[in-house]
Amino acid sequence: MNHDALKNEFKKKGFVLFKGLFQEDKISKITNISEKIVEKASSVNIPWPYIRIYRDYPEFNNKKNIFGVDYPLNHKLDQNIFDEVQKLDYKNFIINFLGWKNFCSKFVRLHTNSSFYNYQGEWHRDDINYPTPDAIQLILYLKAEKGFRIVPKYKNDLLENYGFSKRGSLGFSKLPEELYETIDAEKGDVLIFESCLLHQGFCKKKRLHYHFRHEREDILDNSNNRDFLNFVKEYKKDYNLDDGTNRYVYKEISKIYKYRVFLLYFLPRLKSVFNNARKKLKQSIFHSTIWQ
Repeated sequence: MNHDALKNEFKKKGFVLFKGLFQEDKISKITNISEKIVEKASSVNIPWPYIRIYRDYPEFNNKKNIFGVDYPLNHKLDQNIFDEVQKLDYKNFIINFLGWKNFCSKFVRLHTNSSFYNYQGEWHRDDINYPTPDAIQLILYLKAEKGFRIVPKYKNDLLENYGFSKRGSLGFSKLPEELYETIDAEKGDVLIFESCLLHQGFCKKKRLHYHFRHEREDILDNSNNRDFLNFVKEYKKDYNLDDGTNRYVYKEISKIYKYRVFLLYFLPRLKSVFNNARKKLKQSIFHSTIWQ
């Protein structure tokens, strides 16, 4: 692994993929536990309220079509997952690469999706500021995955040449392929990117990865802390999520609506077709459909 070349790549693009950072023996247990967490969180019989469902299809085999699991390291989902993630101990590797002294972890989500339903998110940024040299997103891949799209930093200003905003989110806009790169990752790879970069989740097969947000905190003192990744309190393993805080909780919708969404999965996005006929900036008409 040529660190100087990777640092130059990160400086230019704002992102870099570390190939094979973790071998199978390092993440096999995390992978097995995470698969069980997904099973538990998606079950209609043992519901975990902190889930994300971007396409609410009818439940088959008593499983919801979840896109992500919020608070995946909480002890109510599994007693060991928080400690297993800590054992990866990648903090020193990251801060040495970035030139930081320390960081605080302010977000983590376990991303997944069905092996049948395709997934394509909206073009968005995880930070409204630009650039964000002191905030990164980190993806730990537990399965091979291809499709994640990201606009390199040096191409961000080119968005305006195509009529797109170079600062905001772009929904399901159809970006020219020359504006973005597609990440082809294997199990054990790690992707980091500046939080401000425009990106889009995209997957045509079952995926499994953790999505973290790390923010620079050089004066943070954690010398007596066994939480090496310095999670904010709500992402620690023993945090009580029933504390009355107004956080996002999944709510059931009607079965009629679910079957309507299911039917539309087999058709082009009709609303996008209509918008494309009226607007100069086109949208993808096949996002999250069987035709994707």
